[in-house]
Amino acid sequence: LEGRGELLDLGLEVKESIMEAVMQALNEVDNASNDLVQPLVDATGFKHDRLKFMLCIVFNVFFGFLVPYIRSANVKHAINIIVGLAQLTFQINTLSWVHSFFVSTLAYVLVGVLPRNRAPIVIFVFAFTYMSCGMIYKLYTDYGSWDMDWTTAQMICTLKVISFSFAYSDGARKESDFKSRYHKEHRLIKFPNPLQYYGFIYYFPTFISGPPIEIVHYLKWADRSLFANRELPNSFFPAMSMFMKSIAILVGVAILEPRFPLEFLYENAAKMNMLTRLIYTFTAMSASRLKYIMVFKLVEAGNIAARFSYRRDKNGVVYWDGMKNISLFQVEFGESLQQSTRVWNTKVSDFLKYHVYLRLMPADAKEAPLYVSLTTYFVSAIWHGFYPGYYYFFVVTAVADNIGRQLSKTFSPYFPQGTVLGGIYNLCGELLTKLHFAYHGICFPTLYFTVVLEYWRVCNYIGQIITAVMAVVFLFLVPMLRPKSKKKTQ
Repeated sequence: LEGRGELLDLGLEVKESIMEAVMQALNEVDNASNDLVQPLVDATGFKHDRLKFMLCIVFNVFFGFLVPYIRSANVKHAINIIVGLAQLTFQINTLSWVHSFFVSTLAYVLVGVLPRNRAPIVIFVFAFTYMSCGMIYKLYTDYGSWDMDWTTAQMICTLKVISFSFAYSDGARKESDFKSRYHKEHRLIKFPNPLQYYGFIYYFPTFISGPPIEIVHYLKWADRSLFANRELPNSFFPAMSMFMKSIAILVGVAILEPRFPLEFLYENAAKMNMLTRLIYTFTAMSASRLKYIMVFKLVEAGNIAARFSYRRDKNGVVYWDGMKNISLFQVEFGESLQQSTRVWNTKVSDFLKYHVYLRLMPADAKEAPLYVSLTTYFVSAIWHGFYPGYYYFFVVTAVADNIGRQLSKTFSPYFPQGTVLGGIYNLCGELLTKLHFAYHGICFPTLYFTVVLEYWRVCNYIGQIITAVMAVVFLFLVPMLRPKSKKKTQ
């Protein structure tokens, strides 16, 4: 017995030594990747994680040109897996891939064994719960930090496994069952093999940065059935054009953001008059959005280079907007909340629209009930994280969006489009939209909600008061007073 005890102790000691050696080796790899980019960190002032993130998506633009020339779909899948995993390891650390692999593998198994009509709900709850646990842990250990970790890529992985489960579930339905053309076009009839599936999950131009993609589109890209006659189109000029646009926006970020920091607004809001405070808020929020727009455009350039953005209409005209994720003009000058939010992070908006909003919509409803809008915005808030400002912004935006719909229904008949009055009406809509994003949206880039509350206190909570009054009037009183149309009888 003593001999067995000594042998057991020796085994545990060897195990601990091996684990210690492995962890030390992994740490050395992580340190080596940081040392590799240290000169650039010193030159630019970027943090390691953000700089490596930018290097990866720039790499994707140029490497993306080469991959489509490979004719074998299986080789493409393998390259996507290798490059996607390598980029996440390089950007975060050597164990960061474990989470996406675990979730995607379990989702693959569950979708394969569960009834096709039940699997999406299980996958939705499981994937969101896993991602949320990671976000809550980061909140607990590193509150208020913008440092990137494995949850950034996990956000995209979560949407991918959910869209995959819905696509396979839709594949069991008849074509006549679909009201949405999108659902009909993206249904997955045949269950993919593991190589196809993991190639979809780790598709490198979107794995660490987004946006989410549909597996049916990915498989068509891989086997070239996406293209006319399976011939590869030339994407050099549209990709380089988008790349240069992103560089131009980067210059704008470098000029505007240091000159209009939100921190200055919070510290000096009480000293400003209302007009100055409003103008500064408009400008600072636009400057804050530019860095996200720059990343969206750079990622779009990578997808154009890989030909993943390829789209052809029924007349054979080729477009490169299949992975367009932002419309700068409509975001900044949208005439309604619905218009502006729809063109911000478009592919995530598509996910919310087609896999949350439309799937919750009652079959006989002409307009979305308030609970559908609130649930959709709530899912979006959970996907972004658990800072209080996210939930405030999405809830107040859902309410304001419904107010906007009622305003349009009430007043648009008196302001015909194409007239001076119609132009004034559109201008007012644009101004109200910008006011909403500037005043309420300020809680999004500012993770400490108490700072935002102090800013609103200085503003006398004018935005909340106006929104509450308009909600009472246009969501309750006006619908009650509006005469109900009589149903036609036959």
